Amino acid sequence: MDEWLALWELYCPDQSRDGLDNCDWLHHVSTQWLAVDISPIELCDRLGRAYSDNADDLRRKAYGQFFTPPTIARFMAGWSFPLEPGARVIDPGAGTGILVAALAEHVAEEANCREWHAIAYETDIALRPVLSFTLGYVRHWLKQRNIRFTFEVEPEDFILANAPWLRPTPMFEPARVEVAPQLVIANPPYFKLPKTDSRVAVLSEVVNGQPNIYALFMAAAAKLLKPDGQLIFVTPRSFCSGPYFRQFRKWFFQNVALEKMHVFESRQEAFERDKVLQENIIFSARKTPAPFELVQVSSSRGTEDLGVAVTQHVPSAAVLDLASPEVMVNIPLHSDDVILREIFKRWTDRLHSFGLEISTGPIVPFRTRALVAEGNDAAMAPALWVHHVGRMAVTWPLSRFTKPQRIRVEASTRALLLPNANYVLVRRFSPKEENSRITAAPYLKDSLPFEFLGIENHVNYLHRPGGSLSIAEAVGFAAFLNSRWVDQYFRLSSGNTQVSATELRNLPLPPLERIQSIGERLLHSDGVSQIALMNQVVGEELDLTFLTLAANCI
Repeated sequence: MDEWLALWELYCPDQSRDGLDNCDWLHHVSTQWLAVDISPIELCDRLGRAYSDNADDLRRKAYGQFFTPPTIARFMAGWSFPLEPGARVIDPGAGTGILVAALAEHVAEEANCREWHAIAYETDIALRPVLSFTLGYVRHWLKQRNIRFTFEVEPEDFILANAPWLRPTPMFEPARVEVAPQLVIANPPYFKLPKTDSRVAVLSEVVNGQPNIYALFMAAAAKLLKPDGQLIFVTPRSFCSGPYFRQFRKWFFQNVALEKMHVFESRQEAFERDKVLQENIIFSARKTPAPFELVQVSSSRGTEDLGVAVTQHVPSAAVLDLASPEVMVNIPLHSDDVILREIFKRWTDRLHSFGLEISTGPIVPFRTRALVAEGNDAAMAPALWVHHVGRMAVTWPLSRFTKPQRIRVEASTRALLLPNANYVLVRRFSPKEENSRITAAPYLKDSLPFEFLGIENHVNYLHRPGGSLSIAEAVGFAAFLNSRWVDQYFRLSSGNTQVSATELRNLPLPPLERIQSIGERLLHSDGVSQIALMNQVVGEELDLTFLTLAANCI
């Protein structure tokens, strides 16, 4: 530890050493690799890896910690606009300080600012001494390049520390404008919050449903920014769609204008070191009153191909429609994505147009004692789980399936049972490793000899209240939902593996006769499997075959 104390005196003697002596994990980190002029990014990355190797996983999960890889940090810093003299920069969840370090390297390379100030928030006491050390080193490194850099390490929570300026009151007091940041650059923590959390109360105007801390960090940053200031965030993609984030999206994009977006198409490669299985995006937004005419959209599989990211500029209206009820963020990654979205926008029908509804299976297994593995079929009904629903096929019963596949038909279960009729069954969740977002299958009433059906609550079912789906409609709707075009349409706005009933209700649909025609053609496929013909038939019936879609669409 003596070596670290000596380095502390060299780089940050003005910073409090409180906590350094008790920073146990740092005792195991050698200082031999610390060269005289090591890159600030490399310093932060090495210390971040050392912390990860020694920290308890539960502790990191509690703080929502996922350390930014150097490649991503450099990419984000490269998006920053030239800092004004004396500019203030905030990192609201700084960790080891790698984003400030990346910005420092970018500022030094561009040589466009000679004085700036950073405020780094970090609530983890096991990281704060290291953050002070790395920012002290950044100061030393920039001083050698004739750039004056000052910093503050704030131990408070970013939202609570700024609560007086974040509550639904006038955005800034006059004196506050002078110290508002020009840039907020962040890899925020990621975890859900209870509605009783004090941070939720501060930003209640953007909350609908169960909030996630990362979206609150985005909203707080937008509020604190000075006019024409910039946000650069790397976050999960989940805020782009869905009912939980609708209120947030509406507020957020009324206050900032989206400028650039980058999508990591792999769920695991961007933060592979931390074993994060999540679709992530990087975005840049400016605090301006009007949207930009064009938005830069780029994509890479992960970090290794980040330097050769595929980039295009698309009309802002093709990415974000503030006038729409859902205010979804669409991310067109390929040349035909904008055309596909326009085709879907021209379809004005929804499920309700055809007298249809989508509902969630009523059986909640842990509450349903009538689920059984075996019994007299005359007094039973099939219990259909998500595992029974494949693409264009329902398979029941399954061999070697450990969950009970039957439910007793009795007075206590009648409210949980559906009449044996034609349905379209849709998985509510797709496995993260699957290519397709939606897995749907027609269930036809003659396929199983029972009076009733039980459907578990991880399955949605499409039905016609007060009537019934025809066989052609059931097959046609299932094929349409499974098609590569619907999958790609969902990918434009959603990185989620969950497809909600709300999203299916809002899905634009072609005319019903086209759906029926798809079903009729697949029913008369002359022995060729419906899956093999599905995309061909859907494409031909809906005039979509000219579109070239992403390679990961089935």
